[in-house]
Amino acid sequence: MLRRANKNNSNNNTNNNTNNTSNNDQAKIYFPSIPVHVLQNALHGAPNSNKKQNQNQDITQNKTQLDKYISSENQKTTIYSTTSILEILNNELYAVYPSDKIILTSSISIPVVGSGAGLKQQHQQHPHLQLLVDYSVMKRSQTPSYQIPYDFKLHSCLVKKYKMNLKSNTTFVIEYKDNKVYDFYVLAKLSGLPGLPGLSGNRIEIDNFIKEDIISFLLMLNLY
Repeated sequence: MLRRANKNNSNNNTNNNTNNTSNNDQAKIYFPSIPVHVLQNALHGAPNSNKKQNQNQDITQNKTQLDKYISSENQKTTIYSTTSILEILNNELYAVYPSDKIILTSSISIPVVGSGAGLKQQHQQHPHLQLLVDYSVMKRSQTPSYQIPYDFKLHSCLVKKYKMNLKSNTTFVIEYKDNKVYDFYVLAKLSGLPGLPGLSGNRIEIDNFIKEDIISFLLMLNLY
């Protein structure tokens, strides 16, 4: 699995991983150039800092705008041990197994619309925003587990998911740990999968509808 603390663009097992992907797989899209603390500050402000009034207004506005698009909110608890990984679901334990798959790169650019007197609107482009697209998943066992490891570490986080509209295939996800942003990414079903037309090397071209959703979230939070 691709973690924000240890992202890696390279993948030496592309051919083997490709065979494990299926059409319209859901992937995680990460933003390596946007640190977690930047989103934290955009939504909640920097700790122990003296902010001007307009900065506080921007933070409140960001949170209010984002809250309008929340689709779900749940607590996720995972147990890590040397022998297994367990997830608590509906007060029962289930074994989960990481399935590492291909990691690809992509990019988007956000247009800036400008206008001139008597002229049509002119579009300029920001520099490309680099993306990492991770097809790795955590597979959950079908049946509950009744064995708790003797020595384990508990990881609990609050997962908030946002959608521009309920029918969208794109979900903006923010994970909170100890009331601070722990991770964030976009979940999306991609049509141009490894091994299919549209893939060049370790790059993938993302669907325009998904790009538009990503751009909308980033602009809403002043992250780009």
